[in-house]
This record gives sequence, structure tokens and C-alpha cells, in this order.
Amino acid sequence: MPSNTSSVTQQVPTRSLWIGNIDPSFTNSDLMQFFSPFGPVESLKVLPDKECAFINFTRVEDAMRAKEEISERRGGRIGNATVRVGYGKAELMVNSDAPVLHPTRALCK
Repeated sequence: MPSNTSSVTQQVPTRSLWIGNIDPSFTNSDLMQFFSPFGPVESLKVLPDKECAFINFTRVEDAMRAKEEISERRGGRIGNATVRVGYGKAELMVNSDAPVLHPTRALCK
């Protein structure tokens, strides 16, 4: 029987990062400037009414590096906001009504 596993949820890394509690004044351009040094960004979507954003990298390794940098080295801070970072599902980007900045690799049936 595993100990303490019920209180900790392990996230599976994906190419998509969910950023919660984001500063509502951040623009797509601000976020692109912040995240592009971690690797090529395939798409980006900001939901200002929910104070969150989805950043979809082309490689899972880049998303992992960005998450680690924000969570561990920056104390969860982006600009003046303390954010929450988690892995999202890339499929959310495809089904969105918002414009995608770059084509995705997802295939629809």
C-alpha cells in the first residue's frame, strides 16, 4: 500500500502549460516574450475573465523546463503575479474558439 500518494497528484508532462492566477493586464505579446526563451511556442491562449492562460510548446521538454523555472526558481512569479502552473491538455487548444497563433500538430477525425 503506497504511503501519502492520495494527498499528492502526479501530473503527466504535456506540451501544454496551464498558468492560473495570471495578471489580467498581460497580453499575448507579454506572455510570448516571457515563454519563448524556453523554446518554440506553437500557440498561446489567454482567458482574461478566468485569469489563466494556455501555452502550447512544440516540445514537451520545453514545457517541462518552463514549468520548473517558474515553480522552483522564480517562486511561482510571472511579473507581479504569483501564479499556479500545471500541465494542460493540448486538445483544449484545438477545440478553442480563440485564434491559434500557429498551426498545431493535432489531427481531428
